[in-house]
Amino acid sequence: KKEKARIMPAGVDIDFFTSGTSTSRRPQSILFLGRISRVKKVREFIEALKLLFKKNPRTQATLCGSVVKEEETYGKSLETSMTELVKNKNLTVLSGVSHGKAKELYESHELYVNLTQTGSMDKTILEAMAMKSLILVLNRSLEKVLPKDSIVSESADPEEIAQKMAF
Repeated sequence: KKEKARIMPAGVDIDFFTSGTSTSRRPQSILFLGRISRVKKVREFIEALKLLFKKNPRTQATLCGSVVKEEETYGKSLETSMTELVKNKNLTVLSGVSHGKAKELYESHELYVNLTQTGSMDKTILEAMAMKSLILVLNRSLEKVLPKDSIVSESADPEEIAQKMAF
């Protein structure tokens, strides 16, 4: 039986996400993990990737998440934006994954990006923290709890996000 104090109220099993953490992260790799919806600012992330890949074509990114039913039109509109990135093999797109696969994704990527607004709480940020990932967030309310090497963006402007994601 697990101690309740070891499982965060957000539903993140810290023991699971810290056990066996790998140090073999792919250099210049970026992970975006979460549901595909406007609130997650996926379009801004994709536009930032386009800018970043022009400057550094060796960078690789993974976008992982399922489109929520209410956002199907939004999800379809993103497919067009991603086509060239996927074709050029800079971007891998995955649907929602199990916790085990999520852990593997955190372990294998150098940077985790989350662009939800200030004041929101996304448990993937907590999972990334437990996995000791380098983190880029838009959520300024997390500044005091994020690891010191984390990056907080001032805005969701794709140019600023691309600059913050640059290796």
